Amino acid sequence: SPVLVAVGDSVGLATVGMRARRAYCKGFGIVVPFRGRGLAALLCAEVIRQARLAGARTLQLGVLKQNERAVRTYVNAGFHVWRALQSFEWDESSDPSAERDVSAVEAVEPHALLEHYAALHPVTPVWGRDLTSLREMDDLSGIALSVKSGPAPYVLYELDEGGTVTIMDIAAPRVEQADALLSHLKRMHRRIVCNNEPDGSPMLDAFATAGFRNSAQRFEMMMEL
Repeated sequence: SPVLVAVGDSVGLATVGMRARRAYCKGFGIVVPFRGRGLAALLCAEVIRQARLAGARTLQLGVLKQNERAVRTYVNAGFHVWRALQSFEWDESSDPSAERDVSAVEAVEPHALLEHYAALHPVTPVWGRDLTSLREMDDLSGIALSVKSGPAPYVLYELDEGGTVTIMDIAAPRVEQADALLSHLKRMHRRIVCNNEPDGSPMLDAFATAGFRNSAQRFEMMMEL
């Protein structure tokens, strides 16, 4: 994770994780007074160099779609847009949906639900919400929908001190099952967010059905090393 230094001060930082031959840049930034001077390109080049030295075969990162300057920096460095990521938000003051019967939803220990992870994810999740990341989280809560057969549809989430639920994983074979899980959370909490659901995920329709608004769009970018 390189730090960029200019005129004696730390002015930029990138944080990078490695798993096997895959590297992911989870944070990248230049402090405001030093932006617009081409320093982001220098920092990006160093991230790429260090990822190669560490033995990575691919390097990925996420960037807000409207941050055109950052997108250009990454494209010029050799990245390409792999896919789009959608973020969603709901709060009780803007809920257009009706009450639903969610009696079949129950609390379940999170790590028990992760046994069904592979069977319930037809689209590759982002780095921060993949199986390896979820297994390292010790503050997750889990709910699942009772079904007669097959993997149980579920949601794993974090609850902060302000009462906001952040969905870390949502997985269900059918939209109506995911809608039932989201309806349960809506009855229990005042604000719910979910970040970086990949394009192609069946859960995108579930959030729309459950009355969530699209709060942000990101690009997930990749380069071969």
